[in-house]
Amino acid sequence: MKEHLEMQTTDLGQAGSHSPSDFEQGSVEALLVETGVAALTASSKVSAQEAALQALASAAVDLPPLRRALLRDQTVQALKRAGFESPARLVDVALPRSGSGEPTAGSGSDVLVGSPDPWPSPVDGAELLEEIEAAITAHAVLPEGAATAMALWILHTFCIDATAITPRLAIVSPTKRCGKTTVLKLLGALASKPLGAASLTPAVLYRVVEAYAPTILVDEADTFLAEQDELRGILNAGHDRHSAVVPRCVGDEFEPKVFHVFGAVAIAAIGKLPDTLMDRSIVIEMKRKAPTEKLQKLRRRQREALAALPRQCARWAADNLKVLSEREPELPDDLDDRAADNWEPLLAIADQARGPWPERARATALLLSGGRADSAETGDSGVQLLADVRAVFLETGIDRSTTKALLESLAELEGRPWAEWNRGRPLTARQLGSLLGRFGIKPGTIRVGDATPKGYVLGDLTDAFGRYLADASATSATTSKLLDNQVEFDPPQAPLDERSENGRIRLDFADVADVAARNPEREPGSDDEVPF
Repeated sequence: MKEHLEMQTTDLGQAGSHSPSDFEQGSVEALLVETGVAALTASSKVSAQEAALQALASAAVDLPPLRRALLRDQTVQALKRAGFESPARLVDVALPRSGSGEPTAGSGSDVLVGSPDPWPSPVDGAELLEEIEAAITAHAVLPEGAATAMALWILHTFCIDATAITPRLAIVSPTKRCGKTTVLKLLGALASKPLGAASLTPAVLYRVVEAYAPTILVDEADTFLAEQDELRGILNAGHDRHSAVVPRCVGDEFEPKVFHVFGAVAIAAIGKLPDTLMDRSIVIEMKRKAPTEKLQKLRRRQREALAALPRQCARWAADNLKVLSEREPELPDDLDDRAADNWEPLLAIADQARGPWPERARATALLLSGGRADSAETGDSGVQLLADVRAVFLETGIDRSTTKALLESLAELEGRPWAEWNRGRPLTARQLGSLLGRFGIKPGTIRVGDATPKGYVLGDLTDAFGRYLADASATSATTSKLLDNQVEFDPPQAPLDERSENGRIRLDFADVADVAARNPEREPGSDDEVPF
């Protein structure tokens, strides 16, 4: 067998000296000679190159898969030796995976994403959004404002060429059977070029978005997304047109290519999506239907009855795309920067649709995405910890705390994870330092009386409080006490240097060196503590 294969793969540069009868009929080398591929050089006329490769494709139609793979590899090598710059690309065009053009057994089916024929007459945007919203509420139990957001997002998928941002639609629920799949089916019936996916790989995502620009509808993302860092990175990049490129080396020649991944994506999952995706999403929090709530089943006839809506969306988008690309809608002040980015294309659509939609859309934006920075449940453990540290400082009224005391206070906060953060045990000093270190906050040696334990100073925290948490006015008020060198707070169990005044403890820090500015012994990063 080895000798037989060696005979078939003889140096093709000498193949022209043989006649077809010298080879087993249909062998790899014989086909290269018979079709004229073996005689090609990079300087051959284009017509001769095209004729030889077309003849090779015709001869390969009925080859079994193994022989076809051998033919491809040997053809690439032959053209490479003949001086062709991109032989793999030429051969892949000449020899598609199936010569008949039909999928072979087990090879999957072609990707099919279609665009609906636009509605023949102009469409009223406000009425169209009302119909989409009604279709959604007829089939799904949704939180307040969710149907409005979904209607705008569906129309956005048809208008995506007019915007630089495409918010992800995160459809999440606390458990199964809350209607997430039904919502994805509705999106599949109404959105532009829908493509469902129960699983995704990075390569599939960037190739399919580059080739078809579909609306990706991902179900059961909780089963595979958390462990795929690269996939999450591509989904994040596709949110912003200006960063939505993925460079890759492809083909046998490892040619560098750029794939564009900007596109609409809806993701359904139990629990929460990764923080970075949630931040780029309009979040729809599903609940299980109550026994008293009645819905229409989304069966084939109901889906067919919705067929006119995508056509009307396509027409409205075609008529309004230019105006939408120039709109800069007014954004509510209470949206953080990322939420404002997410809602901008939807608010532009609402403004262009007119009627009650401009006001309704802004109210919905505030309802679903407003005040995200105020919530301790941000999904970002670092931000949540920062908020809880601020709460501890405000509640105690102190301007500095040892690491040990701060950890104890955090563990006592009801409804917070810090008491069980370390695999069922309390948050450690190292973990505290790591989470706060993301914000440029480091523990250091502080002076409390004669003791110099490791800890945190309020003055080192206030900048992060102001940047990453909402309403830092309370923190500023506490800071003003620090600037006066005096702080009042309720007595701890083991007070230090104290002078009682009306049942309160008054500590005077006027004689204590400013730790941040003047204490040369301060060494951030250590977990060693002096008990306090």
